[in-house]
Parts: sequence; structure tokens; C-alpha cells
Amino acid sequence: MEEDSTKSSLSRRLAFSRENFDDYFVALTAKLRSDANADLVLSGELQHPLILFQQTHQASLQTLGVEFVFPQTLFADPVTPYSIFIRQLTDSLLRADPVPDIQGLDDLQAAQAVFRRAETHIYTTIVDTLRVGKSMHYARQVKFGAGQQLLRNIVSDNRTVTTRSLMAVFSALF
Repeated sequence: MEEDSTKSSLSRRLAFSRENFDDYFVALTAKLRSDANADLVLSGELQHPLILFQQTHQASLQTLGVEFVFPQTLFADPVTPYSIFIRQLTDSLLRADPVPDIQGLDDLQAAQAVFRRAETHIYTTIVDTLRVGKSMHYARQVKFGAGQQLLRNIVSDNRTVTTRSLMAVFSALF
């Protein structure tokens, strides 16, 4: 009796399905957007805080010789490039003779923590819906915490498969 209730709860759980991708995507989006920060990230209102920080302090960072991190790099891996950037910035500030005035480092750290939690929530929610072995290859394609990248990979792959299927049907008709 206990096994039946466990099986029925698992069968009602959201799981990736290529056959019913539209329904899966709607349910997944609803689940992701239930988190306020993840909703802001998915809607584009909350971008990686390092992008804005680099734009604001561009002249000071160039004077210090700190390498800029491109948005595409942050999109593919929102954690590692940020850590490298902070290390470079810290080392440069320690070596600088006249230390440039860079405001907002504490705000950057706080915003990064919020953004990282949102990306990790997106990633873990999606991975939770993937079936081991059948669709887990999506998660292996991206770095841990790159939730938006994982979501876009799944949508892109589904679009490619749908296009191939339509082309096969049309070529069979002609």
C-alpha cells in the first residue's frame, strides 16, 4: 500500500518529456517563476551584477589592468569568472599606488549572492525534472548553477528536434 502511494506521487511529479514538451515547459516555467529572484532573472530584470559593475567602473578597472568578463562568459558559467574577477580586482587594488575610488564592492557581493541563488534555483529545479539516463545529458552540458543556459539548451534542442521531424514529414510527402 505504501509503495502505491509513493509511485503515484512520483508519477505526478514534473518530469521532462520530449513528446509533451509544451506541457512540460509550461509547468516548468510556473515552477521556476514561483521563486521571486528566479522570476526576475528569467524576465531579464535581474542581470548578472558584474556586468553593471564593469560598466560603472570601466575607467578604474582599465587603470588597474583588470580583465573584463564578457556577458557570454557569465551566461555560460555565472560563478567561476566572477570569482576570478574578484581575485584579480583584489590583487590589483593591493598593488595600486594611488588606489582608485571604486564604490559598491559590498553591494556587488550582495547582488552576486542573490543572482547566484536564483541561477542555482533554476538549475536545480530543471535537473530535478530530468530523468536519469534519458535526459540528464542536458545537465552535463553546462556548469553547475548556469540555470538560464540549461533552460535555453533544452528549449533549443527541442526546437531542433521538432524542426527535423517536420522536415522528415514534409520530405516524405513530396
